Amino acid sequence: MRTSLAQRYIGTLHENWRGRLGPSAFGADGRLVDWRSGLLPCLRGLRTAEAMRLFDPVRLRQPESAAAMALNSFLVWRERPRDLRLGERNGFTELRFAARCPTGVRGTPPYLDLIAANGEALVTVTARGPEYLARKPSRLARAYADISLPEAMQGWQALLQDLLDEPGRFRHVDAASLVKNAIGIFRTFPGHRATLLYLFWEPESAEALDFHRHRVELQTILQQVDGSAVTLQAQSFAELWHDWERRFDTPWLRAMVAELRERYAVATPPLSAL
Repeated sequence: MRTSLAQRYIGTLHENWRGRLGPSAFGADGRLVDWRSGLLPCLRGLRTAEAMRLFDPVRLRQPESAAAMALNSFLVWRERPRDLRLGERNGFTELRFAARCPTGVRGTPPYLDLIAANGEALVTVTARGPEYLARKPSRLARAYADISLPEAMQGWQALLQDLLDEPGRFRHVDAASLVKNAIGIFRTFPGHRATLLYLFWEPESAEALDFHRHRVELQTILQQVDGSAVTLQAQSFAELWHDWERRFDTPWLRAMVAELRERYAVATPPLSAL
């Protein structure tokens, strides 16, 4: 059976990390023995006790995962939150990693990779690796049919209803997870100017049709929820890193972005594998 596009890219990223860290860094399960070895060199001074409080090691033992990609991108900003720029916002006073915002529906609250706050304004980040190519989006529980959002969230309400009526509407964007995140953010931070930033991975040359479809689906969702109290924005990791380089001409940042690209900006697999 032919390897799926998602499996191919996940495998390529994994092999890239394995080549850099060496086979001894990985256990028999194919995951890192110590997740901290997957941190960029500039981040490896993180104290163990602090790290164990902040992060879930299980998620981070796969250095090619979206959670690890987000951590490697954002952890350095803990010491300089005011300099971090996400979308059109900066000047943050607090960064919170691996956060959950309850929706009011029973079950595990949706997960956010980062919350960056500045008074009444905040940007939340949900990250995706190549797994979005696998076309297995989550579904909304029927309990979400009982949720009634105010006028300021009607775009998200309409999307919620669309997903209840047609769960398979989107092939690549996990729209159900975005809806859960938006509801959780709105209910956890009432009165805040909130942005949900969807960060996604792409290879250096994203020419495969599935990458195009992913962006088309994103554009459809962006248009549907435009003007809502929880603003949705979407950006690739490569676009984010480029924006940082463009805005901050500092040696340490350029070095960090170069490290990120070396580990995550892999080339497109041969066409025979797609």
